[in-house]
Amino acid sequence: MAFVGCTLFVEVTEMSDDGVIPAPPWHENGERWPWKQPRPKPKVKEPLSLDRIVDAAMKIVDHAGLDALSMRRLGDELQTTASALYAHVADKDELLDLMFDRVMGEVELPDPDPDDWQEQLKQYARESVRVLVGHRDLAKITIGRVPFGPNGIRTIEQMLALLRSGGLPDRIAAYAGDLLGSYLGVMAIEQAMRREQADNGEDTDLATITAQMRTYMESLPAEHFPNIVALAGPLTEGGTDDRFELGLDIIVRGLSSYVEKDRG
Repeated sequence: MAFVGCTLFVEVTEMSDDGVIPAPPWHENGERWPWKQPRPKPKVKEPLSLDRIVDAAMKIVDHAGLDALSMRRLGDELQTTASALYAHVADKDELLDLMFDRVMGEVELPDPDPDDWQEQLKQYARESVRVLVGHRDLAKITIGRVPFGPNGIRTIEQMLALLRSGGLPDRIAAYAGDLLGSYLGVMAIEQAMRREQADNGEDTDLATITAQMRTYMESLPAEHFPNIVALAGPLTEGGTDDRFELGLDIIVRGLSSYVEKDRG
């Protein structure tokens, strides 16, 4: 390589008496000398922040599910180390709190209408499950977790305002939010599981298993299990949405009965 370079240098310098080295063809076309190409400026790394961390964590869960989320994988997603994340979040449990609060901010409660509070409550429940299921199995973190983040506190306040506007006694209104939250979390987990099974082509297997369960219950000795045999159909009928709506109606009707008792 040194010999070739030296030969090229001699040949080029001898081509001009005034000492000016003629420009190569690529330079005449407006291009730079290849060895003088400007170096690309290094990309400025965006600093870590809580919002970026939560965004990345949500992305992982939305793509691969809650079990795929770890501090190491989150660090890889953000092109940093897991240890760097701890300058912003104490641990994974705090990260889950932040994610829970983020999701709660995606659901809006309407302004309380005393004449329509039952339907408003049902609509809030439907929207909550829809949002949770939209984040795969993230609903798992709602079980046993108190939503005390900024969005969670606002949601609790709005929920209590809605329930009290309908005339629920304070004790019932205070407990109803916890009851409804547990129900929505469990139903969202079930719906997310069903959706994943459908995506994996397991719908047929589920239908087959359900049919087998009904056949088995119907085959039990009626003298020992009269109620199971009699209700084998209802126990295995209805899809996830049907069962969700029925359960929601039972809860709301139960709450409304306290309004009637209180007014009486």
